[in-house]
Amino acid sequence: MASLLSNIAAEVAERGFTIARKFASEAVVTQLLDDLASIDHGARGLLVRGNAVAAFASTELVFETMRTLVGREARAVRAFVLDKRTDANWGLG
Repeated sequence: MASLLSNIAAEVAERGFTIARKFASEAVVTQLLDDLASIDHGARGLLVRGNAVAAFASTELVFETMRTLVGREARAVRAFVLDKRTDANWGLG
């Protein structure tokens, strides 16, 4: 975990963002996708709906990553999803 966090922090420092492949387990990703499948274009307030997003946001994995990036007082304050269509998508790198 320390190596993953170090790599994420270095990439964020260099590029301003990161794409953390294999950050979460396949089971977690499946649960997130299942939970978000009914969303047509986007949704807000995902931290207060008691769903998979809220559960994932409160895991030690997410908290430790955020603490590494922004400090010990890090906490989730907002979660939303945008469902971009493939033909209207943009690349991140």
